[in-house]
Amino acid sequence: MGEGGTVIVRGTVERVTFEQPDSGWAVLRISGPEGLYTAVGNLAGLSAGEEVELQGEWTSHPRFGRQFKTTSFRTILPVTTAGMKRFLASNLVKGIGPQLAEAIVARFGQDTLRVIEQEPQRLSEVEGIGAARIAALRQAWDEQKTWRELMVFLQGLGISPGLAFKICRRYGQGAGAVVRQDPYRLAREVRGIGFATADRVASLVGVGPKATARAAAGLIHVLETALEAGHTALPHMELLTRTAELLAWQEAELIPVLEHMVQKGELRREFAALPAGPYIYLPQFARAEAQVAQRVMELLAAPPGLWHGPPQGEELSLLAALSPEQATAVRTALTERLTVITGGPGTGKTTTIRTLLQIATGRKARVLLAAPTGRAAKRLSEVTGAPASTLHRMLELRPQAPSEPGRILAAEMVIVDEMSMVDLPLCDQLLQAVQPGTHLVLVGDVDQLPPVGPGQVLKDLIDSARVPTVRLRTIFRQREASGIVTNAHRINRGQLPYWGKSAPDFFFFSAQDAETCAGIITALVTERIPRRFGIPPEQIQVLSPVHRGVAGVQSLNQRLQEALNPARPGLPQLPSGGSTFRPNDRVIQVVNNYQKEAFNGDLGCLTAVDPTARRLQVSFDGGPPVSYEATELDELMLAYAISVHKSQGSEYPAVVLPVMWIMPAMMTRRLLYTAVTRAKRLVVLVGNVGALKKHVTNDAQEIRFGHLAHRLAMVGGQ
Repeated sequence: MGEGGTVIVRGTVERVTFEQPDSGWAVLRISGPEGLYTAVGNLAGLSAGEEVELQGEWTSHPRFGRQFKTTSFRTILPVTTAGMKRFLASNLVKGIGPQLAEAIVARFGQDTLRVIEQEPQRLSEVEGIGAARIAALRQAWDEQKTWRELMVFLQGLGISPGLAFKICRRYGQGAGAVVRQDPYRLAREVRGIGFATADRVASLVGVGPKATARAAAGLIHVLETALEAGHTALPHMELLTRTAELLAWQEAELIPVLEHMVQKGELRREFAALPAGPYIYLPQFARAEAQVAQRVMELLAAPPGLWHGPPQGEELSLLAALSPEQATAVRTALTERLTVITGGPGTGKTTTIRTLLQIATGRKARVLLAAPTGRAAKRLSEVTGAPASTLHRMLELRPQAPSEPGRILAAEMVIVDEMSMVDLPLCDQLLQAVQPGTHLVLVGDVDQLPPVGPGQVLKDLIDSARVPTVRLRTIFRQREASGIVTNAHRINRGQLPYWGKSAPDFFFFSAQDAETCAGIITALVTERIPRRFGIPPEQIQVLSPVHRGVAGVQSLNQRLQEALNPARPGLPQLPSGGSTFRPNDRVIQVVNNYQKEAFNGDLGCLTAVDPTARRLQVSFDGGPPVSYEATELDELMLAYAISVHKSQGSEYPAVVLPVMWIMPAMMTRRLLYTAVTRAKRLVVLVGNVGALKKHVTNDAQEIRFGHLAHRLAMVGGQ
């Protein structure tokens, strides 16, 4: 009866207090040998009167008291007439309430459930039950039976009730057939199920370790995993090596499977003449890469727009106020159908965009402004004085099919800022939407980290030497004694940054171990920076190169949450995954959700937390609240600290960054440069000088497999 420890309890469902249809989360009142108690968990489909066996542990909720937290369950049909009455009078079938349930059980007694199962026509012996009601009851009974059997079957395979519920919702009554016939579909189609789980399920339903289906699933899984690391394809031998290691096969054994998948079109082979051998793609990414290359070449070959021409009158005055590089960028954008403008912080990208916008609109051209994230779009609108939107909103990508073409852009010019963040699929959508008469201007800092998604479009466009590119090198904000700008460029040149008197907005605090580093960061965010610089904690963003470890994102989030928004009596909170969400917590969206118009990297604030319904509400950038149900909670993470990658496209008044010894491959100049350039007023580094030197001197470029630049260098982009 004490709290803690896994136990099994049995009882009768007295009442379904709450049920969330989308996630299967439910709150039930159970009567059993322990008395009347509350059970919570993924208990979908249970009705009053059902006998259940629950596995889990007793817990104490700060608001609702003692509860049984369920990890798995199975149903046991009621054996008493009282239980049968409650069961039939529940929501089992519309139209059967307490009176009819009483009459059915009175007629058949202990034999009631057998009659419904095996002789449903006998229900006509009860007054008030005709053929239509018998058919409805029989259908409801069959659905309940199928549901119970599926849940028992899936849990018997070691699948949690929550994932079992997702599987049943995804495939309906065909869930059992899917799991038995193609269990690897679970990893591809059900969020939360990875290859390891699907592989374990496959072994339990009889798929042998040397099955062709397992090899095919492994090849696809390795390519999908590569996408998460930024690759759009893998070299043939690299794919075989990784898959063989995953499956414990020999590489030669995989070749026939790979050949068969290529022949069927499930995979694509490209560029057989390359030194590294052919590249293997998932079909949609080979198609996207080819389409981007084709559209780029079409834009480059198109004649200039009708509204183009040499600058005249006031335009000459506007250009005269620019540096030669900026003026060249504006002239190029006005005459070329596709232009790339790149440069570091303080080099005048914003001024260039503003002048280009002023001249284009003065010529009666319609100009659309966009950026990959909401924050970047908002900043672009603020600095230009013109409306700007996210790329997703501008393109009107559909929630049901984000990979299908969206809106065709009716504009003479489209300007996209923070282009370094744009991955291959999103660039494909953009280029498909640009009409032949449009001038497309892509602006970004190619020295920043590549996008979180697959591809490195901005770098490939520049490296191809086919796209007109203007690099802005003159540093203007250096005149304003900005240590942040000066140091960003020093880092980019492989030089240690200045701090102290030489850079009043740039600081370094020494910490020889991760624990000390995390403690200093917490003090800086909660006390020292607000007191000295007047920057409140909510405007200070902690960035970290890594997720794990004492100075990683996860640990720092827990420390900062406890310091800034601790648990207290009466404050609702909702545990989910490794986090606990509370009202006023800072959160970040970690996947694209087109339905909610919330995209990877968007920052928000929790405005409401409902532990009973397992529901949250988030306001992104001060916008209207957006609701998240239990099945969507893994789309959010705490954001007191975020990864450097997730910070791309955003600016913060103050940035605090741990600089400790981590995996050598991650200690790069580009990562440090990206973190520093996120700050507007203040940068504080905390860590080890030796680790800082390692970052600055390591100019290693992240290798991303893909061949957009190669396609662009080929005639016609094919």
